[in-house]
Amino acid sequence: MRPSFFNIIIHKDDTFPDLHGVCAGFESRQWRKDQLVDYLFEYLPEFALTYSEFENLTGENVVAKMRQVVMSIYQSEKFKNRGEFGELLLHAIIRETYKTIPAISKIYYKDGPNEPVKGFDAVHVVVTDDTLELWLGEVKFYNNISQAISHVIEELKILEDAGVEIVCCGACIDYHKIDLAVGNPTNMYFIVEDMRKANKVIQP
Repeated sequence: MRPSFFNIIIHKDDTFPDLHGVCAGFESRQWRKDQLVDYLFEYLPEFALTYSEFENLTGENVVAKMRQVVMSIYQSEKFKNRGEFGELLLHAIIRETYKTIPAISKIYYKDGPNEPVKGFDAVHVVVTDDTLELWLGEVKFYNNISQAISHVIEELKILEDAGVEIVCCGACIDYHKIDLAVGNPTNMYFIVEDMRKANKVIQP
């Protein structure tokens, strides 16, 4: 088990789902960016390799496998604009914070170094007292918050066009004065009722 790296600066367990805000930390008047890079590097193998490849890592093949991992992510002229770093960061945060178990390596399904893989950015499993929870993660990593929100809306619209019904709490929309860009307003009664009738509920 790796020692904890991130500082939890926000933790609200009275909401559903609960909310965590984490920070890499600040030491000697500097952000711990170098330490963050080292920490994330330790997660690269399990992030990018299949379970069998990761389990078969040895002192003899670890260098070759790490080269395979790095080339699968960064052998691209546009790597700075790609999402793999954000996906690796999400992977590390939920592994540490929620003790999740990676289920699928998205990077494994890359057809080439310049080909992004469509789908969820993280597919993890969480073991509870008597069940297994499937967690599907989506991450956006931008310097510009407006651009990030716009791209999330675009992906939600793709889901909606594919037949996924997206609904939002009307009371929340009114309270926060939100102009709804995708989906339809409803109320918590219908949301809870739909969840109650569903065979499975996936917690984001």
